[in-house]
Amino acid sequence: MLSYTVADPAGRAATLARRFVELDRGTEPPHVLFEKLRRYALYHDHRPTGSDREPWWKQRYPTFPALCLIIGANPAKTSAQLTRRLHTMCALAAADPLITTQRVTVMACRFEELTTRGPGAAIWWMPGRSDPVTWTGRTS
Repeated sequence: MLSYTVADPAGRAATLARRFVELDRGTEPPHVLFEKLRRYALYHDHRPTGSDREPWWKQRYPTFPALCLIIGANPAKTSAQLTRRLHTMCALAAADPLITTQRVTVMACRFEELTTRGPGAAIWWMPGRSDPVTWTGRTS
């Protein structure tokens, strides 16, 4: 879990944002990584057994945190392999009814770009979008 403060550009207020973080070193098969993404969608609607209370996450967070998937940190993989893996995960998430029905926000970037350009740069790819965004969801 990553928590950070987003300052209002006009200086009036700040917002506390939270993100789940999943770091993929490229050592697992794609289907195993994708199952991890799906577990966040299952968590979105998980309720205590035998209860009609609110989902568990609502006891911890005011809104369901977006999932930041970081691909890379593996020198054995080429840049092209890592980029392909990133876009494969986004395509699978965009086509998965569980993720789309639960409206889980998935954002993916390459570790190399994260460390060279920083998390605030438009390096995050989202399922179904053709251009990268910043980690707050802005296009630039």
